[in-house]
Amino acid sequence: MTTIEITLPDALAAEASGAGLLAPEAIERLLRDKLASDRIVRLQDARAALAADPPEVLTRQEINEEISAYRKGQRLAAGS
Repeated sequence: MTTIEITLPDALAAEASGAGLLAPEAIERLLRDKLASDRIVRLQDARAALAADPPEVLTRQEINEEISAYRKGQRLAAGS
């Protein structure tokens, strides 16, 4: 576990404490919710970017060539 210290204005600290928001469980929940929300926003941004500029569609042959090249690289890296 990590211990953190934060500095808040007195009025905000009192109000947050009164609402139970300074309890470790509450802070953990707030942080996890914020991190999840940020991940969703990044995912939505990535989806919008892909929709605006979709990648080139590969043919089945191109996909197989990419797979073969990857496998060859893996064999070479393994010394086979």
